[in-house]
Amino acid sequence: MLPSETTRGRAWLTNFSALDQPSMRLLIDSLQIASPSQTHVGVRTQLELLETNLQDGTGLLLPVLSIEDLERSLAELARLNSPTPLESSAQPGTRGRSASGNVHTAWETYQPGMPILSTPGSEGATGNLIRELTGDRPGREPSCWLHPASSIATLRRQHCRLVVLVTDYSGSGRQVVEFARTILRNPRIRSWRSLGWLRVAVASYAISQTARAAIVKSGFIDQISVTVPAQSLNNAPWTDGERKEIERVCRQYAPRRQRNSALGHKGSGGLFMTHISVPNNLPKVLSRQPPGWQPFLDGPTGRIVPRELIEELADFAPSHRDPADIAEAANQLRLSRALKSGRLRAPADQLLALLALLAHRNHAVLDLSRIMGLSETQLQAMVAFLEHVGFLSEDLTVTKRGRDELKNSKRLKRIATAGLDGSQDPYYPQSLR
Repeated sequence: MLPSETTRGRAWLTNFSALDQPSMRLLIDSLQIASPSQTHVGVRTQLELLETNLQDGTGLLLPVLSIEDLERSLAELARLNSPTPLESSAQPGTRGRSASGNVHTAWETYQPGMPILSTPGSEGATGNLIRELTGDRPGREPSCWLHPASSIATLRRQHCRLVVLVTDYSGSGRQVVEFARTILRNPRIRSWRSLGWLRVAVASYAISQTARAAIVKSGFIDQISVTVPAQSLNNAPWTDGERKEIERVCRQYAPRRQRNSALGHKGSGGLFMTHISVPNNLPKVLSRQPPGWQPFLDGPTGRIVPRELIEELADFAPSHRDPADIAEAANQLRLSRALKSGRLRAPADQLLALLALLAHRNHAVLDLSRIMGLSETQLQAMVAFLEHVGFLSEDLTVTKRGRDELKNSKRLKRIATAGLDGSQDPYYPQSLR
């Protein structure tokens, strides 16, 4: 079932004029909606891949927190007269100011393993996953992953080689970058990283193209491990005309005071959400709650996924792009016709589409992942296979053998037929002289 076919989706579409409904139907049918089990398995898989690089060292897992949530947690601890567990007290004027200064340093102004708010969002699911891998307290870890409450002295003693910031989704990258800054503001962590003794990584279920660019640009992260590329208005597989029309309708139906953020936080136009977390970068028409409006999402700010939508839709992601369409976009028209004919072997379709994209022009693996709607892991496996069989070189250039394969795949086998209609009636002789 598509989102536009659910009870909520059909009711939501009635908010729009008949001319605007096709654009809004395309918008909600392009959403990626993940269940907690889906994100749990995806993030855990990324952590298992990172674990293979630890060798004889250990790693530290930390749930990504926004600065706002961090300060609320510190305020809650203070309200309960429970002193924040710090390795060393930070005095005003020293490195790492007090919480009211809005400048935080891990293990100085706050402890990364401190209790979070009693009503967490996706951070709660992330914390449960980390607890499975690290145990309930430092010193009782069942694996090479250290507990988030581990001290700096423990990191040194246990030869920590990797700090992994864990989240389920990053739409703009701001939260990941700001949290990573608090980690690297600690002088010992920064020193170990500069000496090459320690690396900082991000493990996430989904990351948008905008977020990835922001994370890389920050210089705080050495490695990004992600399960699926998250779509947005900027890179969804739509035509330019469809994209402009969707953006126009989103702005037209947004409240006047929210026109500047009609496409989501800072115009990022995210299209990803989970059953338990609705990011603020979705277009505002998806979260509107005015009187008389048929809402798609629930809650005062439209940040709650309704139960009936979860029951009808469960996990949902737009289907993988048709390899024939990918080949056509790469100007491989004959290959596209061959793929549409169904005469090529189905398992090879995506490999041929990938080869066609690389023959058309150079692409990075991340761009290929987004274009084809596949995870980075799947794309890297496909690239490795094409390199193994000699169709691609190490720099992703299509070899002569690869171009010969593309040329051969374009040729449709000629099928000869007598033009008979399959009738069993005698057809010769038809008459006697």
